[in-house]
Amino acid sequence: MGWDRCAPGSIDTELAFAPPENAVIIVKDTYSCITDALINLLEQKNISTLHIAGCDTNMCVTQSATALFETHCYRPLILVRYCASHSGPEYHEWALKLLEKSVGRQQIWTME
Repeated sequence: MGWDRCAPGSIDTELAFAPPENAVIIVKDTYSCITDALINLLEQKNISTLHIAGCDTNMCVTQSATALFETHCYRPLILVRYCASHSGPEYHEWALKLLEKSVGRQQIWTME
């Protein structure tokens, strides 16, 4: 497809902050954050609830939250304040409405 944004080594993948020394960073190359490494980590640490934020609510956030909820039986909490869509605010709002139906309104945290 010729789309190379967010490819390994591109400026799009640089973190905007220095993560803590004990941070676990799991690299993903699909819309969803679900990888074997993530599932293994969650199982090892007995984690059942995940806070989700992202720069593309209508793609990566939606894919990840839905997969966590539906396939892996985890509780995804979408942190609305820390989500957006590079396609525009209408796509962000549209995705939140879909997420309300697919993972439940109680999983959408507006922090108001």
